[in-house]
Amino acid sequence: MAAQPLLPRAYRRIAIVWIVIAVLASVIAFYRIGPDQDEQIAPADSAIRPDGPGTTEPGILLVVAPRTDTAFVVTELVRLETPSKTITVRPPRFTAAGSTFKAAKPYASKVKITTRDESVPVPDGIVNRKATFTVGEPARRFAMQYELNRAIVRSKPSTAGRALGAVTPLTSGLPDDLTVAVVVVGRGVRNLSCPGLELAIQACALGKAPLLHLRQALPWRNAIVIVQLDLTGS
Repeated sequence: MAAQPLLPRAYRRIAIVWIVIAVLASVIAFYRIGPDQDEQIAPADSAIRPDGPGTTEPGILLVVAPRTDTAFVVTELVRLETPSKTITVRPPRFTAAGSTFKAAKPYASKVKITTRDESVPVPDGIVNRKATFTVGEPARRFAMQYELNRAIVRSKPSTAGRALGAVTPLTSGLPDDLTVAVVVVGRGVRNLSCPGLELAIQACALGKAPLLHLRQALPWRNAIVIVQLDLTGS
């Protein structure tokens, strides 16, 4: 009799996986950049793809979901003030995330970069060091999809299954005044904090699982978000 609840729970896990897939697919569908100078785009759910940085104004939008107990899957949408012939990326730096991430060495895998209809080659799909890529035509907007590895650390001591994750943009070499918005998806997401903000406003989450986002956009230079997770509920 005690084993009966396992089947419904398995179905719930499958349902959450499909929610995450649907969210990321919606973001990718939104970010179809047309061939003309106005860069026409397709609509998507505004709760997933909010107006603001990375979409309707210059900046970055990160849509993040736990992938495993150590990694996130990320879609990163970038909109620049002026078109650029280069895209610079680097592995995230978690220095501002605190001692929990002191030993973390995050890197991105399965990296795909798209600008207009052009796919930008990334050697082995890995970003573990700073790199700059040249695009065929100057682009004002581009999209990246990747897995952010070694970005989730189990909390010790703490309740079993509790963990902390850190997220920051992969894009580098941007103007300091560019801002970053973040959306985090997943049933096991419990809260968000922004250590780059003043202490009184570091608790920066709005919404509730499975869809949380930030109360305010963050300056690119200190755009790091701590994700509180319950891995037993992911």
